[in-house]
Formats: sequence, C-alpha cells, structure tokens
Amino acid sequence: MPRIRRLGQLTLGAYLMLSVGQAGAQWLQFAGPTRDFRVQAKKPLKDWGAKGPKIVWQHDLGEGYSSILCDAGRLYTMYHKDGQEIVICLNAADGKTVWEHKYPVPDAEKGAGGFGPGPRSTPVIVGDRIFAAGITGVLQCLSKDDGAVIWVHRLLDEFGGNLPQWGYAPSPLAWEDLLIAPAGGQGKAVVAFQQTDGKVVWTAGANQNGYSSPIVIDFEHKPQVVVLMSSAVLGMNPRTGEELWSFEHKTMYDVNAALPVIGPDNTLLISSAYATGSRALKLSRKGEKIDATELWSNTRNGVHHGAIARIGDSYYGSVGMIGPAFFTKLDAKTGEQKWKDRSFRKATFLVVGEQLLVIDEGGKLAVATIGAEGMNILCEEPLLSEPAWTVPTLVDGRAYLRDRKVIMAIELASE
Repeated sequence: MPRIRRLGQLTLGAYLMLSVGQAGAQWLQFAGPTRDFRVQAKKPLKDWGAKGPKIVWQHDLGEGYSSILCDAGRLYTMYHKDGQEIVICLNAADGKTVWEHKYPVPDAEKGAGGFGPGPRSTPVIVGDRIFAAGITGVLQCLSKDDGAVIWVHRLLDEFGGNLPQWGYAPSPLAWEDLLIAPAGGQGKAVVAFQQTDGKVVWTAGANQNGYSSPIVIDFEHKPQVVVLMSSAVLGMNPRTGEELWSFEHKTMYDVNAALPVIGPDNTLLISSAYATGSRALKLSRKGEKIDATELWSNTRNGVHHGAIARIGDSYYGSVGMIGPAFFTKLDAKTGEQKWKDRSFRKATFLVVGEQLLVIDEGGKLAVATIGAEGMNILCEEPLLSEPAWTVPTLVDGRAYLRDRKVIMAIELASE
C-alpha cells in the first residue's frame, strides 16, 4: 500500500458542513451537484452544427466506468491498468496527469463479468479529501492534493459483504461529517464512517450489495438515506442507521443498478431491467412510522443502468437492456407510457435547464429537448467507443466524457 498521510481534523473540519451539491465550478459526486443528473444552466448548450463539437483535448485513460469529478480546475476519476486500480487527478485545462494513486487488485477479474475489470464506482470529494471505492470493495480516503492515503477499509472482508457478479459498483455518499456506503453484510448492509479518520459510526440492514448508490432525500423536513440493495430498497436515518422503511424489489441476477428518484410529492421511483421494470412508492407517515406504499408498477419499462429524471409529472429514462432501447416518458402518477423515441441506443444523460445532454452506449453524444410527443435532437456526433456507459460531467460549459479507452473534454458553452 502506498504512503499514508494523516490530515488534522481541524483541516477537514472547516469543510464538513459544505454540501457536495454546492454551486460553482464543481462536480463533486456521482450524478452531479444534486445527485440526480440535473444541472442548473446559465446558458443553453451550443448547437455545434455539421462540424461537430470542439474537442479541447483527449488522451488514453484505461478500463473503467467511473465518472469524472471536477474541483478547482482539476479532474478526478478511476481506471484499471496492468492489474492495478488507479485514482487519477488531471489538469482540467489540458488533461495532463497531476497525480495517480495506484494499488494492486489481483482479483479484479472476479468482478469483471465480461465487461472489463472496473472500476464501476465514482468517488466523492469533500474539502481536501477524495473518497473512492474500487471494484472489489476497497474504500479509500485520499488527499485531494497528492493522492496520499489517509485511511482504508475493505468493505467486503470487514463487514461480511458479497461481491456482486459484475463487481462492486456503488458510489459512496457524503452527508454532513459521514461517508455512507453499501457493504452487503448481515446486519451490516450499509455502513457509515467518520470522514476524518474512517471510524465506523453505524452499521445497519441485512441486504446484499446490488449496484445502485445511496442518495439523501428530504421527508417532512428530515433527511433519509435511500439505497437500493440487491433485493429491496431501504430508507434509513443517516445519523443512526435506523431502518425507517423498506420495500422488496427483486430482479434476475440481483441487478438493481439505477439510482432511486424522489419527486416533490414524496413519490419514489425505483427501476431495473430483467423484466422487473419500474415501481413507484408513496412515502407517508403512519403515526410514528413511515410507510412505503406501491402506487404502480410497470414491468415493460425498466432502466438497466444510467440516468432517470423526474421532470414535472413525468419520468424520463432509457428503457431496454440488450438490443433495442428506447428513450421513454412515463406518467409519474400512473406509470403509463406516454411516448418512446428510437433515436438512441441504451443511453444516459444530464438534464441541463430545458435541454438534455445525452450519450448512448455506442458513443454518440447529442443535445436534445423533450416535449409532449417525443424528443427533438438539436445536434449529435459519434465521439466515443462502445460501451460508453459513463454519464457526462458538465462544468462551466465544458463536458468531460470517457469510455473504456479515452477521456476527453468538449466545449459546449453557447456563444
């Protein structure tokens, strides 16, 4: 294991109350500033026309699906090369490497499943630290400045968790002074660590690991951690780990991968492929308890992995698994399919103001809008190689993209 450096609590303490969704030239966690694939846009994205978008820079990176973080002019992501897992920091201006933290993962192929040795998870940044989880469940806290190791936990070994067929994929969640991550053990399905020193604060739950990542929702002005595990979705007190509610959601091969999505009406959508589909749960209070009641389920319209967005009274996502996939609009109240569009293969996307920034698994990048009857594609260009499953990062009008071969920066700011 590389060098270990411990930072004082006072250094980190100044950052503990900062939100990872804070505005500015930052992208500090999976799925964007508010962990829901939505971006506040000062200007619309540029229609790049027949010439295609301006590629600012690109270079080889290596295996992996980890998305790209951005903070203070630097980028952070993870990849695998030559039997090592690597957390990398790059200069956002030119893509040149600032530092790399490497560690051997000789058993990475156990989680490959035919789609490469990972990593699948996206790190999270809080202040001067970055927290990263690898394909075998090695969770590390590193110095954001130079990649020095501050603390390490091996989630599966320490908490009795399972390694899913396609590897460990959840992206850790930073909440106040805690770092929360699925571990998959009996009574230790989810674990909360102190960010400063990695001390275990609580363990809870009895579900095995899936592939989805925890989110925080607000229910009656109180926070909840919601995490979709291998066979159920759980609502938990983020400070104590107390289970507030749960609902069974089983899929073939235990592939629950997409993020849960909360709406302003306390309706939570969970969605999976393998003929399980989408399910809407209504959260309500029953005396001292919280109840999760199914409003509707739709087995035909499930999102395998990638983004789902709630916009008004509708859900949007790329429905399909192997073969055809359709960008689909569902009624949030009934689950009824309103339309489906065949313009893309299986895709992920960002909601950018009134537009969508879409990347499909074939590597096609597009800017589009959505309406009552379908999608309107403003511009599109093939840029990446298959499979391009990583959600874009968008900071100050510049998109950062990757596939299993390259990482690149694209200029998308309007004039």
